[in-house]
Amino acid sequence: MSYKDYAAGKAPEFRATFGKEYQPNPVGVNTVIIAKDAEGKDRMLLTLRSDAHDYKAGGYQVGTGGFMEIKKDSSPFDTAIREMKEESGIDPEECEELVCRGIVTEEGSASTNVIFETKTSLTVEEIIRRRKEKQMKRGLSAEEAENNLVFIPTNRIALQQWLLAPAHAAAGSGLISLILVGKEFVGRETDAEG
Repeated sequence: MSYKDYAAGKAPEFRATFGKEYQPNPVGVNTVIIAKDAEGKDRMLLTLRSDAHDYKAGGYQVGTGGFMEIKKDSSPFDTAIREMKEESGIDPEECEELVCRGIVTEEGSASTNVIFETKTSLTVEEIIRRRKEKQMKRGLSAEEAENNLVFIPTNRIALQQWLLAPAHAAAGSGLISLILVGKEFVGRETDAEG
C-alpha cells in the first residue's frame, strides 16, 4: 500500500462506501540514524516534513520513514532501508546493524509503526552534501536543498529540548523514536554538560 492509498482510505467517501472494516491499516517505519559530526560527536538525524504533506506539514520527523509498500517491500526492514536511501542517501552497506527498537500504535491512528535505529559510517557533512546534490537535481535551490535535514546532539539537554517542543518531532511516532533511542544516549551520558 502506498501513502496515497492510505490517505484515500481515510476519506469520508471511502468509509461511507466501504465501511470502517475495509479502511487500510498500513505499517509505518521510522529509522533513527546516528552519524558523527566533524568533531566526532554523535548526532541524530531529523528530516523536515514537506509543506505539501497533508499530515503535520512543516514539522520534523525523527530519522527517515514511510509506509511499507507491497510492490517494493517484503518486510519492515526493507522499508527502513528503502526510505533511508530515498530520504538521506545512505546505502545499507554504510550502516552498522539495523536494530528494531519497538513497535507502536499511535492513539487515534490507523497505522502501526516499527521503530529502527542504525549508526552510519558517513559523517553528518557527507549526508548533507549527498542530500543537497540530490535535491538540487530535482530543481531546488541550494538553500532549500540544505534545509531538509537537521542533526541534533545526543546529549540529555538537547534531547529533552526536542521532547519538550513536540512541534519539532511533528508525528507521534517521531516522539516515540526520540524516546526509544534517546534514552540509550542519556543513560550512557557521563559528560559534564548534561
